[in-house]
Amino acid sequence: MSLSLHQQLDAIWDSPQTPLLPTLDRRYFILSDLHMGNRGRADDFRHNEKLVIHALEQYREKGFSLILLGDVEEFWQFSLDSIRRHYEKTVYRAIRDYPEDQVYRIIGNHDIDWQIKFKLDPIRIGRGESRPPLEGLKLADGQGIPRILLCHGHQGTVDSDHLTWFTRPAVWLYGRIIEPLFDFDAPPSATLSMIPDDFERERHEWAQKNERIFICGHSHRAIFASKSWAQIVEGDIFRLKADLRDAPAGPNKTSLEHTLKLKEAALAQEKEMKRDIVPMGPSPKPCYFNSGCALYQSGITGIEIADSSIRLVKWEYGADKQPLYDVYGQDTLEKLVGEILG
Repeated sequence: MSLSLHQQLDAIWDSPQTPLLPTLDRRYFILSDLHMGNRGRADDFRHNEKLVIHALEQYREKGFSLILLGDVEEFWQFSLDSIRRHYEKTVYRAIRDYPEDQVYRIIGNHDIDWQIKFKLDPIRIGRGESRPPLEGLKLADGQGIPRILLCHGHQGTVDSDHLTWFTRPAVWLYGRIIEPLFDFDAPPSATLSMIPDDFERERHEWAQKNERIFICGHSHRAIFASKSWAQIVEGDIFRLKADLRDAPAGPNKTSLEHTLKLKEAALAQEKEMKRDIVPMGPSPKPCYFNSGCALYQSGITGIEIADSSIRLVKWEYGADKQPLYDVYGQDTLEKLVGEILG
C-alpha cells in the first residue's frame, strides 16, 4: 500500500537524507521541468534552450546556487545517450560551470531513472562519483528555523504512485509518434497541464497544517504565495487599465499599452493551456509555491530566494529577440512566515 501525500511529505521532511540549507546571506534559483529530449519535434524544451542557458549564466555570475527541482530530463521518451548528445555542450555545461557545492538535483517522476539505474550524472562529469539524487531539500528561515520544503511535487499522484506502468509508455507513444505525425508542434504539448486542479489544494493543505512553505514543480503551473500565475497576471491587467485611464498621451502611455497587450496575451495563453485556476480559494495562507516550467511558448519561469525575499520570475524574449527578465510576485520570507503563523 502506498503512502498518502501527507505521509510522503512528512517522511521527506523527517528524513536524515534531506539536507537543511540556510537562506540567510544565501541566494538560490529554483528551476524545474525542463524535460530535455533530443531536439526533435517531440522535444518541447528545445524552443527555450538558449533562454535557459542565458538565465543560468546570469544567476551563476550573481552568486546564486542552483536547485534543479526535478524532471530535468525526459526519460519517459528519450534515452540518456540521446539527451546528452544534444545538450552535453550547452545546458549540461552551463550547469557544470557552477561551483560543485552550489548545485542540487532533486528527482522528479520523469527523471527518476537517476535513482534507479543511472550512475554517471552529466552534471557531475569531471567531479568524481555522482552523488545520489535528493528527494527533497529543506531551507531555514532568517532565524535559522527549518521552514521550507522543496520537492518535485509528484508525490501522492496516481500516475506516479500506481500507474507509471501505463502512463510512461502512453507518454512515449504520444510524444514520439502521435504528436509529430499530426503536427502538434505548437503550442508545446508539455505546457498543457493535465494535473487535476486539486493538486495545489492538497499540497497547500499539508503546508498550512504544518505551518511551512512548500515549493514544488510537476504541474507546470506557476504559483506564488498560493496564487496562480493567471491570477497574478489578471491583477496586473486590472492595474494597467486603471493607470491607462489616467495617463496622458505620450511615450509613457504607449509603453503601458504595449505592456497591457503582453499581459493580455499571457493570460490568453494560460486559459488556452487550462492553467487559469483559482487553486486555493480567495484568501489562502501564502504557503504554497510552484516554479512552473521551462516549456512555455513565451519563456520560462522559476523561483528566486535571495536577500531575505522570495520571487516568482519569468525569462522571455522581447520584440528585439533579447532575453527579458520580469518579476511576477515578490515578498519577504519574514512577512510570509508571519502570515502563515498568524
